[in-house]
Amino acid sequence: MPHLKALNEKFGEELVIISISVDPNYDSVERLKSFRQDYNITWTLARDTINVQAQYNVTAIPTLYIIDQNGYVRFHHVGLTEEDALTTEISQIVPEFPTSLPTIILFIIIGLATLKLKYKLTKIGKQQH
Repeated sequence: MPHLKALNEKFGEELVIISISVDPNYDSVERLKSFRQDYNITWTLARDTINVQAQYNVTAIPTLYIIDQNGYVRFHHVGLTEEDALTTEISQIVPEFPTSLPTIILFIIIGLATLKLKYKLTKIGKQQH
């Protein structure tokens, strides 16, 4: 989550982050609210009520889509993605759209239980190096 917070701060209003939870059996509204509070999330969290997971052929969590202002998927990542990679990709797109509207949407497909586990394992792995 810290890398998404950093991107949100770095790009400000040029970037809209939307995290969509695709595990309706686990990710209740209450759990999403708790997740938002636990991780200090300031962007939009939503529940998948229209089967986004199937529409985007999501096979792993998290899956990230970077979508430009015209609605085109410019980059796609499966699994945890480093901040530097996302910064580079977003920085490539921003100059193409000199308007006051948000330039990029970072659309993240999540499942809270899976994402929490992967995030904890990543933190543990980095501490051991």
